[in-house]
Amino acid sequence: MTEVYTLTEDDLEVSDDDPPCIRAARNPNPAILKAVLNEENRLLGNLPANSRPPQRNHITHNFSANTHISGAVYGVYDSPLVAAINAGLPQNIAILLNAGADPNGIQLCDLDEYSVRFIRGRDPKYNTYSFVMCPPRSKALIPVQPSIALAQTGPLTAGEIALRRGKFSRFWTEPDLPTLHFRSTPARTALEIAAGTGNIAVFDQVRAAKPDESWWLLDPTPTQLPDPLTHSSLCVSSPIHEAIISGKNEMLQHLLSLGFSPNIQPIAAPTRCLSPHMAAIALSTTPNLEAYSILSRDPRIDLAVRTPVFSIHVLHFATALLDSPLLERLSSNSATPLGAARTTALGHTLLHVASLPLIDVDINLFSWKIYESIHDVRTLDAGRWTPVNLVRRNPANRGILYSAADERPLPCTPIQEYEVDQKKQETMILWLLDSGTQDLGATDMYGNTALHYLACAMRVNDDLTGKVRACDGGERIWKESRNELGYSPEDLWVDGKAAKVEQWKDFWMDG
Repeated sequence: MTEVYTLTEDDLEVSDDDPPCIRAARNPNPAILKAVLNEENRLLGNLPANSRPPQRNHITHNFSANTHISGAVYGVYDSPLVAAINAGLPQNIAILLNAGADPNGIQLCDLDEYSVRFIRGRDPKYNTYSFVMCPPRSKALIPVQPSIALAQTGPLTAGEIALRRGKFSRFWTEPDLPTLHFRSTPARTALEIAAGTGNIAVFDQVRAAKPDESWWLLDPTPTQLPDPLTHSSLCVSSPIHEAIISGKNEMLQHLLSLGFSPNIQPIAAPTRCLSPHMAAIALSTTPNLEAYSILSRDPRIDLAVRTPVFSIHVLHFATALLDSPLLERLSSNSATPLGAARTTALGHTLLHVASLPLIDVDINLFSWKIYESIHDVRTLDAGRWTPVNLVRRNPANRGILYSAADERPLPCTPIQEYEVDQKKQETMILWLLDSGTQDLGATDMYGNTALHYLACAMRVNDDLTGKVRACDGGERIWKESRNELGYSPEDLWVDGKAAKVEQWKDFWMDG
């Protein structure tokens, strides 16, 4: 006969962000979890038969298999099922599912609220919401410009392009990256969490309980979210994405064998909506080439697919890494030759992308002409980089929010990584020009050529610039190709050389 576990005071301690059932779910002793769930039944038994559901839920919430923690309030999204998955405890998972735990592992309303932070055209204040709930998606979309609200994956609007002119943005997404300032773990379903662990047995165990996976099986990805909304459609990732980013390639193969689409795009996040093969290149710490190869061999794969809104091709991401061997490898596939990349929605060719500054401090910010001309950077970092807040460097505006970072001298001292990046940039640009696929005179949305970007650098690589100018038509472009403000690459270079290094420039107030 199995001995009944007696709950201790520690087991019963109630905490808003770590309730008893979640603590028990990650404990390898399943008897504790069973006892906690029995405590819910005991509490229910002590309530009057006519007690209202809200009262019952309030009393038993901490001991329920469906208790939950919202990241919008507590900085972490969690539930007993998710805790058991992360702990790799199949027995606890079985206990929870048998007790009626939602196999999705997260409330639909929490996914809805989290997705609001990714809405295109959203209220900017949602970018700063931490420990504060956003309104439901249906309400958050009401004030959004109608053309964007109805077509979240549609083309860039004139207003969105104008907004980029006053900031420094990643070339592949919007200026204010969703959740960059959100102090919480991402909102993920149980299937996504399980896929990220790489534990196939646990994934199959959760999947057998029939959580929603409908969106992830669709191919091609629809351009509109379903009505009614589902758990999988509101996710800004997917099990396939999580497996790739975590380097769990056996899990990736398993997911494909189950019918998960190799082309799925999480359009709940329309401005950073990468397909799996793009994620293998751009979102992993280092490119997951094994995952890319696995996807490439799937007969359903569409390697030519582009991101919605910004129209980014996988070769643009590979180019941004300045990894010439990688780009050569990917472009050797007949489905993704260099010419297939064409231009992004902002008019960037592969040559433009290779010529972009890595981040804002690599731009000559002391030159007014350069500051007004350059708006995009090359980094794929979606988790750490934010532009220097130049306005806060104004000595006249220093207040309680002033920090040491606002006084850090510019330009930044070059580090070894910068020198490596500059060498890789030269190799990539010369390789692209030698390929015969790039138009040196091509201009982007701002009228900039690749030479405009090379001329804007804080430390111009004059040797590289000279080699590019020596290409057919290069000298004419250097002197005569003018951007939307009327500046040639030579104008930017001359103004940059003459610019005085100061820790405050009045024109930074225009940013």
